[in-house]
Amino acid sequence: MPDSKNVLIVYCHPYEGSFNHAVLQEACRALDAAGASWELIDLEADGFDPVLHAPDLKLYNEGGYTDPLVERYQDMIECADRLVLVTPIWWNDIPALLKGWIDKVMLVGFSWNATGAGLAGTLDRFIKRVDVITTSAEPTEHLEPAIDAVLMDGTFAQLGVPERHWANFGGMDASTPEERAAWLAGVAGLLA
Repeated sequence: MPDSKNVLIVYCHPYEGSFNHAVLQEACRALDAAGASWELIDLEADGFDPVLHAPDLKLYNEGGYTDPLVERYQDMIECADRLVLVTPIWWNDIPALLKGWIDKVMLVGFSWNATGAGLAGTLDRFIKRVDVITTSAEPTEHLEPAIDAVLMDGTFAQLGVPERHWANFGGMDASTPEERAAWLAGVAGLLA
């Protein structure tokens, strides 16, 4: 496992009995076994509101926010050098809760600056690597245009994260217990 001053896990799933929860638990075990320092953001447990409301948008161009969780999350990001997202894929995309987290937390002046010709990502001041670990009913190859191209090589590249990795357990609905167990056993390798 690469040296990290801190790994920040962002977990996005509402059900503790889900396979995503098992992935989260395995990721935490793997980080502990590697002696990594890590913190967890559980968006559901935090009651995070992903909606950009009118008062939020009034402050958006100045990098401001109304949600006190945004400050907490930004402080956590500033103390990390690696971001690990654990989330399902629903309808070919990340859930609204996680998309809203990106919308509300990755603000101008914090993770990017306007250039007049797009944006210049600055998240690499803190985050050197992002790992997105997902599960989906759809086969992985069906999701590559949405997740690999848009989220990884779009959003996180624009934010300036130099190293980006995505791993998906596709075909979840048709998988066997043995296939799920084997994939869970490989989670430590995904984080290495």
